[in-house]
Amino acid sequence: AGVGYTLYRDASGGAYAADDFVPLPTGATVTTATDVWTFDFSGALTTAGTSSTIRIDGAEFYWTVTIYHATGYARVTKTAL
Repeated sequence: AGVGYTLYRDASGGAYAADDFVPLPTGATVTTATDVWTFDFSGALTTAGTSSTIRIDGAEFYWTVTIYHATGYARVTKTAL
């Protein structure tokens, strides 16, 4: 399927895709400690023991997405390679 992401919604019958798969550009790489992050209704990151950072490397830049566990706030920084 390539590199990208899908958002899922947990329901009583299990998780189901809430949207289509979103591919990243060809050549992009993603680094994170886990491939599943879980958030509660208020947006707080609830998955215990997971990293709160995703790094996405492109051809000229890399982006770091940091999710703050208590609030679910996402911060994105862009850095030249």
